Amino acid sequence: KKKKKKSNMTALNHLLCTLTLILFLNNALQPIESRQHRERDRKNRHRGSEPSSLASQQHTIIETKVEPINLCSKGRDMKLVCHCSPNSENAENIRATKAECWIFRNDLKKTDPDWTAFHSQSSLESLAFSIHGTGNLSFIPTSVIQPLRHLKKLTIEFAEIHNVDSHAFGNFTRIHNISLPNNQIRTLAAKSFANHMDLRELSLCHNEIIEVDAFSFENLPELNRLNLEHNRIEVLHEETFDNLDKLTELLLSHNNIGILAREMFKGLINLEILK
Repeated sequence: KKKKKKSNMTALNHLLCTLTLILFLNNALQPIESRQHRERDRKNRHRGSEPSSLASQQHTIIETKVEPINLCSKGRDMKLVCHCSPNSENAENIRATKAECWIFRNDLKKTDPDWTAFHSQSSLESLAFSIHGTGNLSFIPTSVIQPLRHLKKLTIEFAEIHNVDSHAFGNFTRIHNISLPNNQIRTLAAKSFANHMDLRELSLCHNEIIEVDAFSFENLPELNRLNLEHNRIEVLHEETFDNLDKLTELLLSHNNIGILAREMFKGLINLEILK
């Protein structure tokens, strides 16, 4: 019995030793596993943040691309080139009052990002567009010129603007002079020129106008000179010049006018030159 009891005690001691060893190893390995888990979690979080970081970088690149270009800057890869006055070596400091722009490309559309360059020069008082070589402009850039609240003189020449739409010039109130020679204009819509309260001179000479809408010229109380020479006008409606009270000079030579309506010049109480 004593031997059997001693044998049982020995087995029990072995079991206790084994359990103690297992507990010791478990306690020793737990910090290592915990560190490994933390390391894996840290790496996973880092990997997860990479797309966000990349998206942020892409967003920054996009923001840089759409940033408006200064209209007066030199050495720019644009579809139109402008000379600004007054001039300055540091284009960023230019607050131009006059810009002469040349278009040499034929792919300048209404939505072209190059138009955003005009946002940098909101103080312009005189603006001219001239098309050269293979360049082309087939529309009045209304959305570009409309924010130029100080603009007094606008010239566009040698374009291919077949139609002048209603309110094409955005109801400018300060504009004094609009000149559109040599643009192959064929039709003037109703209210093509309307609500320009300070407009003094309007030139549409050397185009291909056949007929002028009876209401093309609306609410132009200060207009004193209208040039329609060198067109193909065949008919003028009686109401065409109605309410142009301050018009002193009307130029109609070199057209194809065959019929003069009875009251064609009604309302032109201050007319001095009719040619």
